Amino acid sequence: MSLPIWISLFPVHPRTLQRVSEAGLRDVLEDTSGSRTLPALGYLDFLKLQAAARLVITDSGGIQEETAVLRVPCVTIRKNTERPMTISHGTNVLGGTEPEGIVSACLRAIRGEWRIPETIPELWDGRTAERILPLSASTAFSAPPRQVSSRWRSGNRVEVLYGNGISIPNISLAISARNTNSANVVESLAN
Repeated sequence: MSLPIWISLFPVHPRTLQRVSEAGLRDVLEDTSGSRTLPALGYLDFLKLQAAARLVITDSGGIQEETAVLRVPCVTIRKNTERPMTISHGTNVLGGTEPEGIVSACLRAIRGEWRIPETIPELWDGRTAERILPLSASTAFSAPPRQVSSRWRSGNRVEVLYGNGISIPNISLAISARNTNSANVVESLAN
């Protein structure tokens, strides 16, 4: 069985390119047969590239999730993952950190030995907010505020701790509080 000819595209993050250069490997990276380096891509361009891919190799948890939704085989070049759902769903395998394991996992995808599910993982349909809002409205707001606390960071985020102990970020207040004195916001929350 002859394998198809594949071209590898590698969008290189600037920090990665700097490290590769510091290690003296930039020429090796750019001269690899069948491989093309690309400058770092914006999110939508990178997502389009993933959607068109026959295989994605990554160490990124976010990319593991994106390939699961896109139903593109993903080989994670790590020994573990914080996204185990992508493995149990069947779109991702751990290739490990040794070349033999990575190559073996990639060859399974290239040879068509990898069955990608027809569906995305359960509840990964982009409708999370629709499911959370009724739950948070019925549970978090069922008791009056027991304590009001504010945390002011770079985004002027306001959190309210409700009577049942659930902390919900109050996004609308955070947006309207950008040019407001924090004492006034906390006072208005307490009333």
